Amino acid sequence: MTIGDNIKAIRKARNLTQEKLAKEMGISRSYLSDIENNRKNPSTKTLQSLSNKLGVTMAYLTTGKKMLADLTEDEKIEAFKNMRHLFKKNTKDAQEKLKSDIEDLLSRELNFVETVYLVNVLNFLKHSDSEGIKFMASFIRILNSTIGEVIEDDSVTQEETKKFIDDTIKDMREFLEKWFNYKGCE
Repeated sequence: MTIGDNIKAIRKARNLTQEKLAKEMGISRSYLSDIENNRKNPSTKTLQSLSNKLGVTMAYLTTGKKMLADLTEDEKIEAFKNMRHLFKKNTKDAQEKLKSDIEDLLSRELNFVETVYLVNVLNFLKHSDSEGIKFMASFIRILNSTIGEVIEDDSVTQEETKKFIDDTIKDMREFLEKWFNYKGCE
C-alpha cells in the first residue's frame, strides 16, 4: 500500500470524512484527496500533522504496519498471547537442541581444557542471576557472529580487528566490575 492508501484507510477506520480531517488540519479537502489518491506527496510536516490528528505513529501512517502504540488493547492482548506461544515453542525447540548438543558433547572425548571450560560454564549458569546470563549469552552471540566475519573478511584491517577486541574487552571488564560490585565482591 502507498502512503495515500494508508492515510485513507486509517481515516476511514476513524470514521472521519476528508472534509472533517482537512478542516482539523487546516488544509483543503482537495489537497487531502490528492494525498490519499497519490497525486501529491505530503511534506514531513504534513505527515506529522496527519499522524497526530489520526492518533497513529508516523511508521503506521507511512508503512501501514502498526507499531505497539497503534494497537488497540485487544490487539495488544492477542499479540502478547501469540508472543507467549512463540516463546514457549522456541524454548522447547531450544531445549531439544541443547539436549542433542549435550549428548553429542558427552559422546566425544574431550580434552582437559574443553572439560574445564564446560564445567566453568555450567558453574556460571548455576550461580548467576538472569542479568549475568543475559549478558553472557549476548556477549557470546556477538563473539560468534562477529569474530567469524572479522577473521574471514580480508578487507578488515589489523587496526579494526584490534579495536573490536579492545571494545569487547572493555565491555566485558565493565560488565564484570558491575556484576562483582552488585554481588558485594568489592
